[in-house]
Amino acid sequence: MVPFQVGVVLADINDAMLAVGRDRLFDAGCSHNTQVTQVNGECLPFEDNSFHCITIAFGLRNVTHKEDAIASMLRVLKPGGVYAAKTPNRRHYVAVIASLTPHWFHVFINERRGQPARDTFPTYYRLNTPATVRRCAEQAGFLVEEISLYEGRPEYLRMSAPT
Repeated sequence: MVPFQVGVVLADINDAMLAVGRDRLFDAGCSHNTQVTQVNGECLPFEDNSFHCITIAFGLRNVTHKEDAIASMLRVLKPGGVYAAKTPNRRHYVAVIASLTPHWFHVFINERRGQPARDTFPTYYRLNTPATVRRCAEQAGFLVEEISLYEGRPEYLRMSAPT
């Protein structure tokens, strides 16, 4: 287990995303108290009750075992801690199309956008509907206060000026 003794922990399975996070914290002047670690979100390598807050940006779409992921997050949160996630809704047209296309196609498109193949992870959308998030979170022991849906800009179209 990794003891939590810093202000911010950046954790991701993708080392490229860790580098982006490090750069953003450095630009914001917050890098002096930061630990960076590569992890699988379904088995967090931190001690129980380590964090006051956990935030996740887009990682839930890659979860294969949703119950393990939620239980792992609850385990490392302090009592009264807060968990917030930003993730695509499985029922949104982008996620529907993404789930119907093979992984090699995602790799191909992302390479055209300048993203290396090694940074394109399979998406499963197993923890990506409000009902599934609420059910899994409450079964694990979370008190769900709010689930909000917001439409974001279509990132997949940012590969060229016409799109």
